[in-house]
Amino acid sequence: TLTERRALHAHLKGVGEKWIKQWESNKRNKNYEDKKVWFTNLRETFKRNLAVYQAHVDKFGPPDNHPYATRKNPKAGCPMIGKQCPIKADKDPDYSGDYGFTTEAEYRKSSIEKADPEEQKRKAEEEMKALEEKKRLESSRADELKAHYKGKLRDVTLANGACELIDDCIDTLDSHQRKWITD
Repeated sequence: TLTERRALHAHLKGVGEKWIKQWESNKRNKNYEDKKVWFTNLRETFKRNLAVYQAHVDKFGPPDNHPYATRKNPKAGCPMIGKQCPIKADKDPDYSGDYGFTTEAEYRKSSIEKADPEEQKRKAEEEMKALEEKKRLESSRADELKAHYKGKLRDVTLANGACELIDDCIDTLDSHQRKWITD
């Protein structure tokens, strides 16, 4: 709509002028040229649409006093049907209502908290201990399986895979139970 084009043009006017100046100072840069062409086309299309809108308003009246032609009186008012009429086209969607925007700009406030180095160190040590414990358990398990299966590599491998599968299931159950308790 014309309202949307007007808002876009007003919002990009400052940066669009920067793009044009950048292109003028460095005409070989394709990126600057593309931005300049895009902004120029946006501006020219806006001007053309505004001229059509203004001519229509001058001929048939402003939006608050814009009569439409009827079958009884086809010569009085705007003869255009639906969105052919620039005023009707500009009202879809209608931006005249209150959308709850404040008059002053409001921004979301976020804060970044620095990590406590002691806390990070403690967590890293806990993770290291847990990893060492897991490796120790796996090593002792592998030794027990070798002794139990009397060195039969295939049986040891199958049993080790089954044990790992059981460990994964227990970890999954544990995480689901923690989630269930906290939720």
